Amino acid sequence: MKKNYLSGIAMTLAMGCGGAMADGGDGVVNFTGSISDDTCTVATSAQTVNVELGTIATSNLSGSADRKAAPTSFKIALENCPSAINSANIKFDGKRDTDNSALLQLTNYGTNGVAEGVAVGIYDKSDNLIPLYSASSDYPLVAGNNELEFVARYVSTSNTVNPGSANATANFTLSYK
Repeated sequence: MKKNYLSGIAMTLAMGCGGAMADGGDGVVNFTGSISDDTCTVATSAQTVNVELGTIATSNLSGSADRKAAPTSFKIALENCPSAINSANIKFDGKRDTDNSALLQLTNYGTNGVAEGVAVGIYDKSDNLIPLYSASSDYPLVAGNNELEFVARYVSTSNTVNPGSANATANFTLSYK
């Protein structure tokens, strides 16, 4: 009786393990990284950055998708960067525009009073688009204080741009190297 009971347990365990292996899918993704308290501090002034993109005429953006308004520079200040960190990149997260997923959708898009056919693009200091949820190129850091420079601008997402409020919000996350 004891032998049959142990055989039953062994069979159950083997079936459970075999089932887990059979449901494993087509591959494996391993996630690696580390969590550190030896990083820069985002300056208080950079924890919420307000970027005034101005009032742009619809005629400046209408006519085709991907027309760009004049750029507006902004900076994110970092303090107390340790010498062990040489660089950082940044990811901006927010609601993706429905016509161009690399761009930030306007707040309350699709509701009365909000501009249509336009979104916000965020660019690095060399004017390269940083698509939402994608890491920027690395910014070199020195020990102490640093400023990361960016550009934002309105970008048309359709042939016709309709007037209205054109606000957007993004969060950012820094990754250090």
